[in-house]
Parts: sequence; C-alpha cells; structure tokens
Amino acid sequence: MTPLPPDQGLSNGTRQDLLSLAGQLKQESDRLRELAEQLHARENELAEMVANYPYFKQAVHAWLLAKAQKELPPLPEQDLETLVKERGGNCSPTSSTHCDGPTPR
Repeated sequence: MTPLPPDQGLSNGTRQDLLSLAGQLKQESDRLRELAEQLHARENELAEMVANYPYFKQAVHAWLLAKAQKELPPLPEQDLETLVKERGGNCSPTSSTHCDGPTPR
C-alpha cells in the first residue's frame, strides 16, 4: 500500500485512521480469499464424492450382500404372511406391513 503524501492536507489523526482502515480492509480481504479457497476445495471434494457415489454404493451393497449370504440362513421360499402364520404369529388385517410374532406362552 502506498502511503499518502503529507501535503494532501490530512491531519495526522485522519491519516492514521485511514491507514488503520486500510489495514483492516486488507485483513478482511485476506480472510475472504482464504474462505474462497476453502470453499473451492470443498466444492471439488463434493464433486468427487458425487462422481464416486454410484461405485461406492455398488461396492457397499455387494459387501453387505456377501456378508448376509455368509452369516444368515437362506430365506424360505414362502411369502412373509404365510411364514408368520405357520410360526404362530398374526398379521394385522388393517396393515399389510405389520405382523406380530408368535404370542409368548
């Protein structure tokens, strides 16, 4: 920053106020530039995540499927409602998504 020439008729206090203001503006400018760089970096990271999401989702799904097939018994060939009824449970007639397990004895 170029200092003001002393012959512009500014008092010493006004000159100091302007220099102080200029310093504050420079600090704010630097802060905004840093924030803009951080925003740009985050935008790049987000773009990479969005681009990789289908591959990530596919890999996680494959991993979970393999884990489930390895750790869980195979599902029976019956529909859920029939399976629940065979095991002593009850499916609610008002909701096709709610079935209770067998009642405890």
